[in-house]
Amino acid sequence: MQLQAKARTTTSGVLLRQPDKQVRENEFPIEDVSDDVESLSLRLEKKYEVADIGKGAGRVDMLLIAFALTTGKVIVTLESRQNQTPDNLSNYKIPLICIDEGVDCIDFVELLE
Repeated sequence: MQLQAKARTTTSGVLLRQPDKQVRENEFPIEDVSDDVESLSLRLEKKYEVADIGKGAGRVDMLLIAFALTTGKVIVTLESRQNQTPDNLSNYKIPLICIDEGVDCIDFVELLE
């Protein structure tokens, strides 16, 4: 499935809404996001009560997590881990959702190590 506004990923797992100039110029391979990933992403959005505005993860974050779940990729994020579990699921950030869903998630410093 491929639509102009569909999210796609590079083979390294970077999610893109629209390939930018740098990606095109360097000819990074791009994968379409499968229907299975899209479906899982929608289920995650409902589970974690994703809203357009809020303190937690957003729709693109859920797509990234769904992609990692289906492909076994590791997520690298700049978000810090939440010391306390929020009362509302809508306030969960990427690292906490990854723990909840069994997705490997590291921060940028861990990537450099």
